[in-house]
Amino acid sequence: MEDVKDYLLEEYLKWQRDLGKRGTVTAWAKFLDPDGSTLSRANLAALMRGDNTQPSMRVAYLFYEKTGNPKIMEVLGYPVPDAPLVDLPEAERLAILDWLESVKRALDEVPDNERMAKLKTILSELPDAETDIE
Repeated sequence: MEDVKDYLLEEYLKWQRDLGKRGTVTAWAKFLDPDGSTLSRANLAALMRGDNTQPSMRVAYLFYEKTGNPKIMEVLGYPVPDAPLVDLPEAERLAILDWLESVKRALDEVPDNERMAKLKTILSELPDAETDIE
C-alpha cells in the first residue's frame, strides 16, 4: 500500500512537470495553501520526509482539492467526498471536515461489528439527520 510520503513525492513531481521546471517545497506549499492557514511549509516538509504520517482530514482534503487525486484520502482511510466542498464558505468547509474526522476517529475506536451502530448513534444526535442506515 502506498503511504503518505510516496503519495506526496508523486504529486510533488507531477506539480513540477506541470510547472515545466523544478519547484521548491516552499513554492509547492504556497501553491497548495497560499496563506498557509491549513498547511505550512514546515508541515509539508515533515509529511514529505515521513516524520508526520497522519495528517488531519483538513490537510488531506486540501491535497485532494488541489490535485484532484483522491488517493491521499484513501491512503489515510478518510472518506472521499462525493462532491467537492469547495463551493462552501471556508469556515463551513473546515467545520465539516473536522466533524468528519471526529466521526472517523469515533468509528476507529469500536470493533468492526459495532461500527454501524456507533454511526447510527452519531447521526441520530444530528437534527433532521437521515438515519436509515443498515
